[in-house]
Amino acid sequence: MTLLQLKRRVMLKHLNLIEDRVGQYFRVGYYAPNDGLNTVWIADENGQYIGAISRSRLPKYFRVVRISKERDYCGVRSIAPLPEHQRLESARMRKMLGGGMRQAGVFAAAGIVALESMIDRLAEDHQNARALAQGLGLVAGLNVRPVKRRTNMVMFEVDGGAAAGAKFAAAMKERGVIAHARGPSSFRAVTHDGISRRDIDLVVAAAAEAAGEVFGD
Repeated sequence: MTLLQLKRRVMLKHLNLIEDRVGQYFRVGYYAPNDGLNTVWIADENGQYIGAISRSRLPKYFRVVRISKERDYCGVRSIAPLPEHQRLESARMRKMLGGGMRQAGVFAAAGIVALESMIDRLAEDHQNARALAQGLGLVAGLNVRPVKRRTNMVMFEVDGGAAAGAKFAAAMKERGVIAHARGPSSFRAVTHDGISRRDIDLVVAAAAEAAGEVFGD
């Protein structure tokens, strides 16, 4: 997220940033990466939403003060315009208090569900992940990374480098499985609520067919 300073009066839709707010600081963030990053939201220094503006109009009304290098999950950003010597302490306090995240309630709700409903069924995720790892380990051309702890994540590599990895992902997609690469030829699969043993079997079967298509077996 970027910290901006208003340098001239501007109207955002039906909301006025009046003259006496010139020189004040504002925050800007993207709604979603899939809209081409053309529309951004504007909030005041306290995180109060003001309105939306076209990215191309930003330089006309604002000047950039600071670009946050912090990256949180799901596009969440936070920033604190404080003196340099207070950076570490302010960062710690901002995290403790939730920062200026408008999405804090959404994350909190997910956390409540996880703590109240999901702990007792983690064993199911671990079992499914183990079955997935065992199944993928039998597919020629796939190399599953061994793990020492119980986990719901399965990491595996595709032989043949980036080209083979891209072909494997495309072949999986044709079979209804979207495989997101972590690297040129590395992938991560995660089991969670809603993933059944039947889904695991379908993924293993799709991986075997995809690998056969890539490697010609």
